[in-house]
Amino acid sequence: MKRARVVGLTLLVVLVAAILLLPEYGAQPFAAGVVQVAAPLEAERLVGDAVVVQWPVGIPVPEALAAGPDGGLWVGSEDTGLYSVAPGQDGAIASVRRSRDLGGFSIGLAAAGEALWSATFPLGFQRIEPGSAPFRLTAGAAGDVTFPEDVLVAPSGDVFFTVGSTSLTPVLQGEQAPYMLWNFLDAAPSGQLLMRDQHSGEVRLLAAGLALPSGMSFSADGEALLVVETARYRVLRYDLGSGDLSVFADGLPGIPDDIFVGPRGNLWVSLAAPRSALLEDWLLQHPRLARLVASLPHSWQQAMLQVQYGTGSVLLLHKDGRARCQILLPESAPPANGIAWRGRLLLGALAGDSLIDVDPGNCFAEVSR
Repeated sequence: MKRARVVGLTLLVVLVAAILLLPEYGAQPFAAGVVQVAAPLEAERLVGDAVVVQWPVGIPVPEALAAGPDGGLWVGSEDTGLYSVAPGQDGAIASVRRSRDLGGFSIGLAAAGEALWSATFPLGFQRIEPGSAPFRLTAGAAGDVTFPEDVLVAPSGDVFFTVGSTSLTPVLQGEQAPYMLWNFLDAAPSGQLLMRDQHSGEVRLLAAGLALPSGMSFSADGEALLVVETARYRVLRYDLGSGDLSVFADGLPGIPDDIFVGPRGNLWVSLAAPRSALLEDWLLQHPRLARLVASLPHSWQQAMLQVQYGTGSVLLLHKDGRARCQILLPESAPPANGIAWRGRLLLGALAGDSLIDVDPGNCFAEVSR
């Protein structure tokens, strides 16, 4: 009841402010309409006492990370740097070195031998090789990308990319625009899944109309690409043979950022924050209210999706997409991209300057199959 009163009071304040201060709320940059999302599911097992270690690497907002061929790590940063991190014994950090400036914020990294691919916000996608300047992918379907999200390299050398949106980006709407919130409210999303052919270099559009697609991973059998659709709280399955797109895991119990393979070959999803009843029960279901809220000062709108410490988690999925186990991260920054690392989960963060090291062991007790 207390939560309901808080939500009701918040809505009342928003409505009164909008009516008094902003009587005109015409066309908005997003397509206003009813947006359907699946109700949040509960995992079969909830772990609140996992061993979680913070790695203070001193890198501002270390969102993206990838394992290097020499046993080290590559980490992207909000300060436009690409950092090389050398771990020592027992999880200690031996060294952190700024390798180069990318000109933007790397929010997705993937290793390809000695080279790296980076989803560099808001520049697009870059290929980074030792001894040379970053090569920016500007050909074909990726020519106008200003909201890159993630990159994944296949064993064949083909490269897959997610584009969060082609219409609601800070380049098109203004740096201070609440474009993340607008992507949740958009009833006609414009996110994309792209692929660059290793042999021809051609960039092809595989899927469009996605709602803020983000992290990617291959399925266990290698026959499909799994793609996080952040603004619909689900994971999509793209069949690499047929090109069919279907829902793999729906109703995730938080706002998903990345999907990755853990140390035992299991699929994990990083959940940056809990889902919002205000957003789902009111704004997504009432387009007029959504348009009204979109007319409020940008700082007010930004606060609606403000990430907070201690509210994130990681979710273990069954091979059929069901939620098996959720590990809470009560002391951590919101988790971002993840990799398997020394038998544990290593996660980037959407705030702070530390990486997040999680022991997944408690999730492998007996649970229903």
